[in-house]
Amino acid sequence: MYNNFDSGYFISCRDVIRHPSVISAPVAYRWVLLTIMDRASFEVQEKDDHGIIISLEVGQLLCTIRQLAEWANVDKNEAERAVSRFLKVGILRQEVRHTKTLLTLTFPITYKQMKHLSETRSETKVRQDRDRNNKENKENKEKLTTTKPPPIKEMVVVFSSLENVEMAYEEKVRLCKDFCESDVNHAVNFLNSQEENFIPESMPGYLRWAAKERPLILPKKSEYPLINKTYALKRKKEIMSNPRKVEFDILNKECELCIPGARQSFVLKYEMQPIQFTKQLDEELERCGVSNGKIEDITQANEA
Repeated sequence: MYNNFDSGYFISCRDVIRHPSVISAPVAYRWVLLTIMDRASFEVQEKDDHGIIISLEVGQLLCTIRQLAEWANVDKNEAERAVSRFLKVGILRQEVRHTKTLLTLTFPITYKQMKHLSETRSETKVRQDRDRNNKENKENKEKLTTTKPPPIKEMVVVFSSLENVEMAYEEKVRLCKDFCESDVNHAVNFLNSQEENFIPESMPGYLRWAAKERPLILPKKSEYPLINKTYALKRKKEIMSNPRKVEFDILNKECELCIPGARQSFVLKYEMQPIQFTKQLDEELERCGVSNGKIEDITQANEA
């Protein structure tokens, strides 16, 4: 693909090879990353993408996913999943151009060329002088620099709970850098517990607040009836295990509790908040002489 492609070597930092996302990746994914490092541009140059000229900086690769899969000798789906994995942790950046994809390595990498074994020392010097002059002329004409993308100071793993959250990738990285995974997961769960149409004014600010304060996650209003009815059934089972009888009817939308001889029954709607429903039901059962599933003297409770 490139001139003198097979003559040279590249130098990269150990942090990339030892990154948790790289170590835990399948062998095919790691080989895809190594192929990108190997095939990336070693100097500033231009490539033709079906009639559109694309300028490449050092550490950038212009290709299709199918080409990348062929170079790495892996399946196309494996190449796509590998690129997606390393995009999430910030090892790669991706831009879709005309018909190809522009992949950028976000960490420092240096490429060095070596002379061909068949060259004599004088031939090597002539070739080096020619290459140097061509490069200088190209830089002067197009005013290009050989600066590579700024290296990231610290690689941050984006937690999986943020995958479906609509928020800029940079904000996700900052959130995962400032808070531990359990706090971020709690914030996302708190967001998901809100009503369906709820959209915070600032998603990053809302998640940062929830990760820091860890507010209590309450069930959705649509879940109230099921939670309350389940609790009522549990308490009724406890009452029925006793020889004495307390009338406790479980209906579709409410539950009704009464004791023999009482003038009025006690009714609770399932649409109440579970905390209030549980508290009122327990208080009424206790007033009727039922505590922790045990029935006390109902006559005395009724007289009281």
